[in-house]
Order: sequence, then C-alpha cells, then structure tokens
Amino acid sequence: MLLIPTSLVIAITVAWGLDFAGKTSWFIVSDGSALVVNVIGNLLLIPSFGAKGAAISTGLSMWIVLLIEAYASRRVYPVAYKFRKNFAAFAILISAAFINTFFNPLFGTLAALVGLGFIILLYKDLLKTAIKDGLNSFKSLFSKER
Repeated sequence: MLLIPTSLVIAITVAWGLDFAGKTSWFIVSDGSALVVNVIGNLLLIPSFGAKGAAISTGLSMWIVLLIEAYASRRVYPVAYKFRKNFAAFAILISAAFINTFFNPLFGTLAALVGLGFIILLYKDLLKTAIKDGLNSFKSLFSKER
C-alpha cells in the first residue's frame, strides 16, 4: 500500500504535460491499463494471499499508471524528468515492503530502516538543501529585522 500515494504523487506531477498538450485521452489508457492489471492481479493473488494480494495488485496497478503517464507525457510535452533516483527509491521501497509483508516483523523493521538509510543517501543533496532552507526560514521568523 506504500506505493499508492508515492506513485500517485509522481504520476500527477509528470502527467501535467498531458494536460498542457491537451492529450488527456492518455489518462483513459493509463487508468484502463491499471484497471485490467488490477482485476487480473486480484483474481490471481487474493485467493493465495488475501489482503496482501490485493495490496500487491493495487500497488502494481499504480506503478502501471505512473509508467504510462510518464512515457506519454514525455512524448507529447518533452520535459527532461530524471527518473533514475525515483526508480531506485521505488526499488528500495518495494524491497522493504516485500520483506515487511512476508517475513518476520523484526526483519521488516530492519528492512525499513536500511531502506530509509539508502533513500536518505540517495537524496542527500536535496535533504541538505531542505534542512538549510528550513533553518533559514526558522531564523527569519525570529529575527529582529522583520
């Protein structure tokens, strides 16, 4: 279930190109493809895994939406999105979620912490900038020069 909000936010962000280009019919393609994948996934996974199977199927469906909308958006409204870090972060999240779902809770906690560490390392430049900007904003709130 972790993939749903994450991939939805990224899909909405990259899909603006479809809106700008007036090619919103791609949303029907992406959502229709996700629907088909989700129905098939639910039929195959729910009998074996129950709610976990439904979560896996839904997460995969959201991933399909993200991939199709990102591809279509870049095709009709070229923007140089850099997906390498995003895909690496997704791989880390999927791995941690898989371990958390199907293994001992202790392994799940360790996988989540290790995954978080890798994601922090992956985005350390953005994290440094965010901390710096946050501290500057905090300082400006309490400065005498307002």
